[in-house]
Amino acid sequence: MTDDRRLTLDEDLARRTPYGLHPDVKTGALAEVSEAAMDAAFNLLDKALTRMVDGDEQRAATLISRAASLPFDEHLRLWPGPFTADQMLFDFLCNVAETASLDQQHPDDDGHLDQLYADVARVVPLLDAREGAVYRDIVETIVSDAVMLGIPRDVAGVLADAVRTLPDPETAERALALGRGADVARREDLTRLVLGVLRTVITAMDEADGISHSK
Repeated sequence: MTDDRRLTLDEDLARRTPYGLHPDVKTGALAEVSEAAMDAAFNLLDKALTRMVDGDEQRAATLISRAASLPFDEHLRLWPGPFTADQMLFDFLCNVAETASLDQQHPDDDGHLDQLYADVARVVPLLDAREGAVYRDIVETIVSDAVMLGIPRDVAGVLADAVRTLPDPETAERALALGRGADVARREDLTRLVLGVLRTVITAMDEADGISHSK
């Protein structure tokens, strides 16, 4: 990976649970088979994300297909591939919010909030309706869990404001809503959709930071 915002994913996933929460609010341990499946899905999708950002769509598609084909997890009652794509987007945006909090220079300084709004809002016009609903749904999940995640109220408010014009999050397609009978094409489509949103987020924020990616 290049020196860009993708680097935050490995660090952030290492300190979060597969439920999207910090370890101190985790409600139960993962079975070994579940942990292995999540690790496999993340390794495949992390590589796919790198290929997508760098413009190698063919290789990315192969990796996404492999992740989407991982078997249903009977312990967690979910498909590891689509769920992990959701988790990656959730964790990346959590990191963006937490970094903004750390960037506050003094109590009366609101510059970090302006920057956070710009970062999150710059993605909005780049998304279609399906992508926009997913993006808003993930952001609003972070907002609703802000206290548990240690995200300050003012930061959570900025997150909510930045995505307010996007489609209703109730229309978002969610990995956890995929039942055991979901076919591989449906799983692959949702995994690609969510990972595509993450690619757009990373690319937009990197470009704002002056970082370009090869095509």
